[in-house]
Amino acid sequence: MRVALGLLLVSLLTACGGDEPAAEPALIPPAIVDETEEPVVDPSIPQPDAAIEAVVVDADSATTVAGDEGRVPTPEAPVIEAVAYDDLAYVEGERVIIRTQMGSTREGVLKRFLNTGLKVVVNERGREIELDMPRSTIADVKVVWTRAQGAAPVPAPAP
Repeated sequence: MRVALGLLLVSLLTACGGDEPAAEPALIPPAIVDETEEPVVDPSIPQPDAAIEAVVVDADSATTVAGDEGRVPTPEAPVIEAVAYDDLAYVEGERVIIRTQMGSTREGVLKRFLNTGLKVVVNERGREIELDMPRSTIADVKVVWTRAQGAAPVPAPAP
């Protein structure tokens, strides 16, 4: 690689020398490379673990990501999965079940995730209302999967 760059540089320099005919580029001896030297690895870049089996995911398949115990969620047979609070950033628009520190349970659609709290649209007595829930009041959260996690959302039927 270094030899090729050296030859290219010499060719460019001699070609730009004006009306003089270009001379044959002189060969530059390659630098001595110590092949026993370990490659430099940036510690901030995560490295794959050889002990973990790689999974190939087909982006065109609606059933690429299965739910709990390998089941694929459908609207008729949803999969309910407990998730960490910080993972809710990736499930906006999904149905969630939230248990509070006081023991109450709220079920609705996650409209907005914030590090300090959630905004959930719940159906209370036939009316949809937006509920702001501070993070400190949330005990645990479950996501109600009605489709495979990699699948596109199914549009609602027209009334």
